[in-house]
Amino acid sequence: MFDLRIKEEIIKRSWKPTLRFLTKFGININTARSIMSNDVKQIKLKTLYDICFLLQCTPNDLLDIPDKIYDTMPPNHPLRSLKKSNFNDMPSEYLKTMTHEKIDEANAILKKLWQESHQVSEEKEEG
Repeated sequence: MFDLRIKEEIIKRSWKPTLRFLTKFGININTARSIMSNDVKQIKLKTLYDICFLLQCTPNDLLDIPDKIYDTMPPNHPLRSLKKSNFNDMPSEYLKTMTHEKIDEANAILKKLWQESHQVSEEKEEG
């Protein structure tokens, strides 16, 4: 069994996780309600694709293994790689307690990472 972390991925990107946010991008209202209440029992592949496209991520970014299942898996099982860190471990939480200088430093690092990721995307499009 997997957990879907769609709401968390929306928050991670500093967007507001609302029904309107999802329905605006074509997600069915009932599915959006399930996502926002963390009560998703199943999801259509088309919906999963749409959410991945919207959030610029892969299904692996949205899937998590519950602790109870993770703890019983063999140490070398490939599904263990889907385990996500604690949701409370968010960059925005760190920023709240940093000095202005450290925030500027973090911003410069993020900008560099963003530029590198977009350079790779552009190279793939050209190739």
